[in-house]
Amino acid sequence: MDEDILSLEEAAHYLKVKAELLSPFLESGELAGRKIGGEWRTTRRAIASFVDGAPLSGSCCVPVEMQQESGCCQQSTGRCC
Repeated sequence: MDEDILSLEEAAHYLKVKAELLSPFLESGELAGRKIGGEWRTTRRAIASFVDGAPLSGSCCVPVEMQQESGCCQQSTGRCC
């Protein structure tokens, strides 16, 4: 399943890197995750999105019909301008 929840250590193993290298990306929000009980959790989907450089969700700050008009959504990141 693509939504498997992974610990920091499992996510690092999945990416073939050390956990110390991965944790700053979780802390900064560049890699989607949550701290639960003091420990990081993320998903395989979030990791794939992070590696691909694509936004995790397809949504933006404005409704889809307004995105073209306002120019608000940066399609490459899914973030608002």
